[in-house]
Amino acid sequence: MTIINWSKEYHEDIGEENENGFLDYVYRYFIYHFYLPDKTLITVRRYTDTIDEGAFYFLGADEQLLKQLNEELLRYLPCVVDFMTRSQGVTKLLYFNGSYLPLVIERDECPAEVSLVEITAAP
Repeated sequence: MTIINWSKEYHEDIGEENENGFLDYVYRYFIYHFYLPDKTLITVRRYTDTIDEGAFYFLGADEQLLKQLNEELLRYLPCVVDFMTRSQGVTKLLYFNGSYLPLVIERDECPAEVSLVEITAAP
């Protein structure tokens, strides 16, 4: 069996308060980390005000993103996409390269021998 370990963390980025008592900005979101068998990391951000969207972050992402991804990532990306859509309710897939762009992938099946295991803190 092949294991993809994953974790989920809640984050808040809060700007400074202006003279009227309003905050410059408030971002609340979850960060998911998926560790592939070769230690490649897939990161997904999900904002609490657009909970149906999941934004994938890849180092050096650009328009040719999927042509440049390594073989390991391409093999297991459908597993992460399936997890995010089925168990986390994401219906809109994006990737970030300075702005959020639609992530269009050919939806191969996740290999049957793959299991996603949540990383939990030790008691």
